[in-house]
Amino acid sequence: MAAVLAELAAQGWTATYLAACLRTSTAIVAAVRDGSRRRITIALDLRVHRLRARLAATTPAAEGIRAGDAARTRTRASARVRASHHRAARAAA
Repeated sequence: MAAVLAELAAQGWTATYLAACLRTSTAIVAAVRDGSRRRITIALDLRVHRLRARLAATTPAAEGIRAGDAARTRTRASARVRASHHRAARAAA
């Protein structure tokens, strides 16, 4: 589930937008995406997968997300991926 939310963030979908669509809080979306919350309900899991399928046919801009917010979300998602790779490399060394 974290990978799906990270993928959506990398595409520019903000945690605020995703949380509103998923009927949950931005804190829950961020915690699941970042891996600090590993367990979620089956209902939320289903909503995430359905939302991912729906968002595949559109863009953040088309859904009303400001270009700057989408760009900031993509930048932060990229930074999280780099940090994750850096931690994994240090752990392997």
